[in-house]
Amino acid sequence: MIISAIGYYTFRDFDTGKFSLTSVGKKLMQWGDVATTPNPVVVGNVYDMANKVLATLGEKTMTTFIVLDHGSEQHVRIGRSVLTPSTMPALTPDLARLAGHFAENARLIFMNCHAGRNVDVLKAIAALWGRKLYGGRGTTYNVGGMAYNAESWTGFSPDGTVEENANPGAIWW
Repeated sequence: MIISAIGYYTFRDFDTGKFSLTSVGKKLMQWGDVATTPNPVVVGNVYDMANKVLATLGEKTMTTFIVLDHGSEQHVRIGRSVLTPSTMPALTPDLARLAGHFAENARLIFMNCHAGRNVDVLKAIAALWGRKLYGGRGTTYNVGGMAYNAESWTGFSPDGTVEENANPGAIWW
């Protein structure tokens, strides 16, 4: 089963005092991407992601798991959860809940911008989930339903091996 975890969170605009969705949430709603990604699960944080993904899976396993949210060279975001080396210990129990729910050759792809530059974070997740995962090193775009990363991809194996210029294969929905 293919599942897309789409992160969102609200923030308060201190000029107006109003709350609104982040740009990812706004764009997904404007473009209709939530409806076109396979088995979309809109999540507010890592805990919420684990709950919703497991509920969606039932007894099935994931063949592809795509995480879509913001990222930078310093962090990977899943909703309000900001994944950095210093926050990983607190987030690991919820991330660990997904381990064992991936098919043997599952493709795990972090579509967050610059996710592949967060080596320590993605190495830890690959080890935790026991599967190879991929993160793009540059800005990631959804163009016509196909993922496009402005730079190369990095692969992270469960044994800690990091593969530069990795190829996750075509990513589209």
